[in-house]
Amino acid sequence: MERTETVTRTTVRRGPAKVRLPEDIWEWQAALVQLQNAVREGRFTSFLDLLVRDLEATAAVAREHQNDLEKLLAGELPAPRPPRPQGSKKKRRNRR
Repeated sequence: MERTETVTRTTVRRGPAKVRLPEDIWEWQAALVQLQNAVREGRFTSFLDLLVRDLEATAAVAREHQNDLEKLLAGELPAPRPPRPQGSKKKRRNRR
């Protein structure tokens, strides 16, 4: 006869959560799509002014780098590298 017991524990951590920022253009694109969907669903209505300010700042940065973007599209600059696999090799192997 065998007995199995499962214990569940909940831990509450105080302080800000660790946030990992996107590292390349593909991760930024995915993060912005998630943010856009959250705004459309109304999850950030109280932060609308903050989001508008940040999007305006992002647009300003994009305007500053518009020449580089045009050169990239014209093939004058090398293309960005593809996204790197996430996690360790062992974790990636286990996901297969």
